[in-house]
Amino acid sequence: MPKQNPQVAEAKRLLAENPELASRFLLLAEPPPKQTCLRPLDVYEACKHLLLGFESERLVVVCVNRRHVVIAAETLTIGSDAFTIVDPRQIYRWALKQKAPAAAIFLAHNHPSEDATPSQQDIDVTRRIAAAGRVLGMPLLDHIIVGGGSWSSLSENGHVPTCGEESTGWTS
Repeated sequence: MPKQNPQVAEAKRLLAENPELASRFLLLAEPPPKQTCLRPLDVYEACKHLLLGFESERLVVVCVNRRHVVIAAETLTIGSDAFTIVDPRQIYRWALKQKAPAAAIFLAHNHPSEDATPSQQDIDVTRRIAAAGRVLGMPLLDHIIVGGGSWSSLSENGHVPTCGEESTGWTS
């Protein structure tokens, strides 16, 4: 019988001891099905597994193509229980490095307090990211805040400015 790689054996042991870690590992190991984000609920569904159940704020960026099909989604920053760093350069640098060209992005972050109500800081940061996206030609379409089992859309609440201030970025 061939000798097993010690790193593989250790990984198997850790996964066997921690079912939550194992389920998260499997989510990352299997390529997700092609998911389309045509409404805020779709964005929530695309990234809730990256946001729910954590005691620290996490910022997730979701890149989509021109048809709003998700091409990448990743947790970009992990902060404290009260905030996380949101840097437009970091967000768009990551989006521009994806294998498939991203036409637009969505942001999502969690509130460990489980209150999905956007703060004034959330609104201000969203406007900064949207302004950077307009310059780069890669618009921010929405920013979803997740709190417990609920979520809110800053676009639906009129806080995501686009080229035409009245547009929400969502298709009807």
